[in-house]
Amino acid sequence: MNELSLAQIGFSIRNQVRGYFSSDDERIDIELIYKKVRDVRSLLIKSFYRENKFIGPEMYQEICCLEIQCRQLECNGIKTGEIEYFIELPRLETSVGFAAIKFLGSADKKLSFTRKSWQGYMFGDSSPWTGNKPFYTIVGDEARIRKLPTTGAKYACLIGLLEDPLDGKCYMLSENDPYPISNNMVHELELIVIKQLMSTLQIPPDQRNNATDAPVIDQPVVNPNAINK
Repeated sequence: MNELSLAQIGFSIRNQVRGYFSSDDERIDIELIYKKVRDVRSLLIKSFYRENKFIGPEMYQEICCLEIQCRQLECNGIKTGEIEYFIELPRLETSVGFAAIKFLGSADKKLSFTRKSWQGYMFGDSSPWTGNKPFYTIVGDEARIRKLPTTGAKYACLIGLLEDPLDGKCYMLSENDPYPISNNMVHELELIVIKQLMSTLQIPPDQRNNATDAPVIDQPVVNPNAINK
């Protein structure tokens, strides 16, 4: 289990990049580094899943405060009388398919909802195995649910793989909380982000007086052999 926070990873990357320049100019925004860390994490997850067909438990997050909502379906502005239940989900890591959700169900985690494709969702009521059990399908960032156990169900629990671990809708990690990434991915992630940042730092910093905004006036170089000639 990784105990490093996003802040620790981000500042480690920035310190390594700054080590290439003897300058006190602040050239790298930490928020940019955080974004690149998130992007590279997604790439590493996709690559790992493609090779191994599974995701380690340290990558998942548990969010048990997601509200089960309902709305009345309409057709051309006319209410149909049909009620649809849904959950607004955090943005999932869709590159791993169904593996993005390990569990979606009741807030006490005693009842799991069955995930179906859209086709399976449309005809799920007639299934002899799941027709009387809650099931759902994903449409955009929503889980649309049928056969809820009770109409009074208010909250659901998700154990999922998020695209942005700091954005869990109702549960927000901070940059100082442990970041959900495997320990053996951290080194590779840092190397990739450093390489990306270095490619954007082609203009050398002000090496002589970088703490001031005043322009530096270069002095002419005098050839001592030319004196008194």
